[in-house]
Amino acid sequence: MLDSAAMTPKVDTQKLVTVTEAAKLLKVGRMGVYQAIQRGRLAAIKIGGVLFINRSDLPKYQKSKSVGGRPKKKKR
Repeated sequence: MLDSAAMTPKVDTQKLVTVTEAAKLLKVGRMGVYQAIQRGRLAAIKIGGVLFINRSDLPKYQKSKSVGGRPKKKKR
């Protein structure tokens, strides 16, 4: 019989942030963080039904994220 504690990976929760905390740190909305996770641009893990993001991934994402919005019109 397998010990369930031996199968559970150890996660350092001090290095993780919630989606809400990540949104505040990135200065974007929560939906923006969810979309980044869904598109695979930001890695997340689910623990007990709550999504967590590794704090060290936030600066990498912030440097690589594109600026949204409409392109500027060319001047004539």
